[in-house]
Amino acid sequence: MIPDDATSVVVHVTATEAESPSFVTVFDCDDARPTASNVNATADPGSAWSNLATTGISADGTICLYTLAASHLIVDINGYTPSTSTITATTPERLLETRAAFGQIGYSGDKPAAGSTIELDVTQVGANQVAADAMAVFVNVTAVNADAAGYVTVWSCDGDRPSSSALNYEPGSALPNLTVAPIGADGTICLYTLASTDLVVDVLGQVPMGSQYVPAGPER
Repeated sequence: MIPDDATSVVVHVTATEAESPSFVTVFDCDDARPTASNVNATADPGSAWSNLATTGISADGTICLYTLAASHLIVDINGYTPSTSTITATTPERLLETRAAFGQIGYSGDKPAAGSTIELDVTQVGANQVAADAMAVFVNVTAVNADAAGYVTVWSCDGDRPSSSALNYEPGSALPNLTVAPIGADGTICLYTLASTDLVVDVLGQVPMGSQYVPAGPER
């Protein structure tokens, strides 16, 4: 199904029957395990937590999955990036961390308030894996410790906030979702949260200038 020369793969990862609160990290086995997460799971009996992930493929055709706690894992292949594609998977890296207890990244201050917007420069944070002229970025967005039910909208800061959501969350949850966000001319993406919640953003890939992929919207 996946050709030998594919550069990355899109997989749907599910964690179920975790023995304690846990997370799953998906990464290229040729790289060291990054400080990023793709799925967050609770120890609720019979629960199943899932998310879409994109990751580079190692030289021997493998990907690695790390789980913090004992848990069953299910992986479904959704697609791949052929060697001729300009879309590139990056080493997963945390670009935004608003929780003070975990060491804030790309942000400083109290937990984002209800109705607030964070401007995140995806080309200047961390290892600068995203090109300055990239058109879009693959990011995993997680809402943690929400005060109330709400949603997160992710979009290019060049435009007005759209009436759409990239992630929906509940109080006290840790819920992630993968989204592809167009990048503004100054290298930023914007994240709006309806309720007060901590936000975590991990970069997983980029769409460079000249790619045949065209980021649009989001639009409902």
